[in-house]
Amino acid sequence: MDGPGILGRFSDSSLAKRRLPSHCVDCESHTKERASVRIKLDPQEPLEFGESHLQVTRQYYAKYGSINEILRSNPAILAAFHGDAAKGLARAARRRGVRSRRSTYTSEQLLRAILVMEIEGLSYRATTIRIDDSVFLRRWASPRGL
Repeated sequence: MDGPGILGRFSDSSLAKRRLPSHCVDCESHTKERASVRIKLDPQEPLEFGESHLQVTRQYYAKYGSINEILRSNPAILAAFHGDAAKGLARAARRRGVRSRRSTYTSEQLLRAILVMEIEGLSYRATTIRIDDSVFLRRWASPRGL
């Protein structure tokens, strides 16, 4: 190799003594010729994502944020839905001749899931998959929303 090359100020001996980052996936294949300060892959995914720079995504979040504010500022909506859902479920259980059981999901979670289904124009199955697959919608549809 002629001149300092890409490694610049590092000599062969200082490079050989240098410890590579412990989180570098490609540590075993580093050689003097290929040594780099750039990490090929960081297997640790970020826990929180920064704010989106895409306008369409910000609009999507704003739409659900507005609905969230409406639900929080009008608790009567949830109360009315809860009463209707409880009556409907009890009626359906009587028709089938089974005893009502405690639900796995709260009325708020059910209301939020139905809102997602209607807003996005999805089937029940597609709504379940969309909420499960989306970190944002999973948090939004959780018991306390965003």
